[in-house]
Amino acid sequence: MSDFTIEMYQMCKSIDGAITVRIGGYTQRGLFQERLWSTCTCPAYKSAKHGKTNFGGTMRPNPCEHIIQAGKEVCGWHALYSMDDAQDAEQKKNMICPSCEGDTTWVRVAV
Repeated sequence: MSDFTIEMYQMCKSIDGAITVRIGGYTQRGLFQERLWSTCTCPAYKSAKHGKTNFGGTMRPNPCEHIIQAGKEVCGWHALYSMDDAQDAEQKKNMICPSCEGDTTWVRVAV
């Protein structure tokens, strides 16, 4: 028997899909498509000369310019993890993000 349950939460729809960014002649497709730590195939990210960050106990390369640019297009609000911006009843009913006022989508989360 498992020690967790599956619950439904809303998150901003801006993080529910892949983003394509073009900087300096290099195009990176698929950023943020898995709702996890984004990776990039550009030389700067691959070389990781720009440092590393502890992400859930795993050291990951710091974001390159492609990830930073894509992040500007992503709100990132999630009902479970965003304690600063809680949805009111009207926003929850109408599936509106309290952070950017865009659309939300339902996701299943194991808790």
